[in-house]
Amino acid sequence: MAKIIPLQQLYLLPRELLFSFAGPIAILLLYLCLIGLSADAARAQSSDPCMRIEKFGETQLVKVEELGPQCAKALPAMSPADQERHIRFYIRENPDYLSADELEPLAKKLSPNARRMLSSFGTMRKAVISELNMAEADRLITASSDANDLVALSHLHYAVAIQTARAGGANNKMERHLRASLQLAKKSNLVKKYPHIYNALAVRARLDGEYDLAINLYHQALKGFEDIGQFDNTASVLANIGNIFNIIGGSKEAVRFHKRAIANYEQYGKAEPFALANFHSNLGWSYRENNQLELSNKVYLRAKEYAELEDSRYLRGQIGLGHAETLYLMGKIDAAIAMTQSSAPIMLELGDPVEGANGLLFLAGYYLEMDAIDKAQAALNSARTVLEPNGGGVEEVESRPGAADLKGTYAQLTAELLTRLGRSAEAAPYFQAAARYSDIRFEEEKLKAVANSEVLFEIRERDGRLEKLEAEAELAESQLLQSRLAIAFALAVTLLVATLAYASFRSYRLQKALVKTRDVFLQEIHHRTGNNFQMMASLLRSEERSRAKKSETDLGPNNTANRIRAMGLIHKYLYHSEAEPITEVHPEKFLVELLDLLDEGLGQEGIDLSHDITPSALDVSIATPLALLVCELVTNAYKHAFPNGEGTISVTLRPSSKGLRLVVNDDGQGFDIDEALSKFGSHGMLLIEDLTDQIGAKLDLISGSGGTAWTINGIESSPILVSPNRPLNPEPNA
Repeated sequence: MAKIIPLQQLYLLPRELLFSFAGPIAILLLYLCLIGLSADAARAQSSDPCMRIEKFGETQLVKVEELGPQCAKALPAMSPADQERHIRFYIRENPDYLSADELEPLAKKLSPNARRMLSSFGTMRKAVISELNMAEADRLITASSDANDLVALSHLHYAVAIQTARAGGANNKMERHLRASLQLAKKSNLVKKYPHIYNALAVRARLDGEYDLAINLYHQALKGFEDIGQFDNTASVLANIGNIFNIIGGSKEAVRFHKRAIANYEQYGKAEPFALANFHSNLGWSYRENNQLELSNKVYLRAKEYAELEDSRYLRGQIGLGHAETLYLMGKIDAAIAMTQSSAPIMLELGDPVEGANGLLFLAGYYLEMDAIDKAQAALNSARTVLEPNGGGVEEVESRPGAADLKGTYAQLTAELLTRLGRSAEAAPYFQAAARYSDIRFEEEKLKAVANSEVLFEIRERDGRLEKLEAEAELAESQLLQSRLAIAFALAVTLLVATLAYASFRSYRLQKALVKTRDVFLQEIHHRTGNNFQMMASLLRSEERSRAKKSETDLGPNNTANRIRAMGLIHKYLYHSEAEPITEVHPEKFLVELLDLLDEGLGQEGIDLSHDITPSALDVSIATPLALLVCELVTNAYKHAFPNGEGTISVTLRPSSKGLRLVVNDDGQGFDIDEALSKFGSHGMLLIEDLTDQIGAKLDLISGSGGTAWTINGIESSPILVSPNRPLNPEPNA
């Protein structure tokens, strides 16, 4: 039987035996302690809502939204390091589980560095939805710069740009801050910020009328949102692209983009009625611009159904004005008038005076046409609260910034009403203002139409070329694959077909080179097209600045749009070929089309434009200055030679003994050259002389009562390509 030793006698055991028990016991106790600590840590981590949010990310948004309030409560009790870690995660991943109103109170409870980080992000969120405290933004920019916090600086520059746009500030300031935000976002790998910045840059380009640049930037934003999985944001971007196409006359493209916007929002968005009403209203506008009135009416009715689900009178008023225009074009006059009567006052009341005034002027015009003088007077009186709030008459109307079309329509209708009321003396200033605005609108619309048509033409041409090149690249890749298979098969079957294998290998090399050439050519087209549109935008902005310095009644010649048309034609012929380099062009191809475009844009019924262009070849460097020169001379003839609106302009390009000779004749009133230079300055003549020098020629000018003749002798040419049906008959020197 084993002997049991009482506990009180353990101290009598040998020391070696005690030590032999102590080692394993200590290890066991340490192990149990570590297990307890690990369990405590696991329990703490599982109970930490902020850590759980970081683990979920955006993949489980519902759970993130549930844990958000718990995390906000737990954050102030965390260590500064843990606070900064989670705020950094929140800013980068932005699962949006905290509202903008919650950020500032929460930031005050955090450590200084975490407070600065969260306040910077909150400043950006506040700028998007409401006004921004610029002094606070400047303070945060300084603090973030001192901390070298690139993420915070990117958000802050974005906030300043948004606030600049909201306050009507300079677009170049907005772009400067957006570019800084984008650069900082790229340095800090803030990928989820890229598409938001591209979208804002596109808005800036659209405001400046740089529509092609805006479309390119919107496409970058679209790709960015798709890359980061924020498909719900793609709907707004697609709608913005569609609106630009509506503005520049591409209603078919606009319909396509607005349909995609609705489909994306219904698939990926929250299907909020307010947004759906706006998307359908945009589509209704596009259908109307495309003359699909029945579809436009149907879509506007759908937009109204969504608007009724929202407590927004403004939205219903905005949709009502657009729908009324469609109904009027459909011949449903009474319904259109009733809808405008109910919608226009809403827009005036809720802060969109231009839209409201436009609706009221539409009513006034209709009532005047129907001889309903009292109703017309009532509509104009309501519009007067926008255009003459102080009752200052024509002077107050003309001092109002922008909206020349609105002011001109108002002046015309007011003059007509006053005349019918027997107040002719009061009507006279309004008639004069209406005439001035009519001339201004004619020039602006002509310039806008030419520029927009060129932009749309270039977009469609570029898209067509890209599709063609992509198809050819796919074909080349397919042929490349076939060549590889042929080589492998030939080597596997027998060495006796070495010659065939060698030929197949050469085919493989050729096809691979073709693919590379196509890719390079594709990149080059992108690059050069971008440069051309930058040049167009610069010309148009320069023209706008020069016109802004003149009075509104000064309608001097404006050739910028026609110069852009000439450049567009040269661009068309330079890039219509395959990938081979172009060294010479044929003026009979692009000059005839240029003259047709000038006649279409500037021509009058009593003025005939004829041409005689001999087939020839020019160095590629001469094509653009020659086209601009012809554009300048013909435009001047149209504008100044025929005050009575009747006459003839002829353009001749023929070989002479010293190259080619260009002659632009008109039988108009002529002009005194010295007097014209002293009166208008020498800008036009210097431009013509500069273009003449660029093509290596000499300029002769004769002008008198019998007309004007511009002769440019000695245009440098490549070896002449003579048509087999037309002999070469060089003219004698002038």
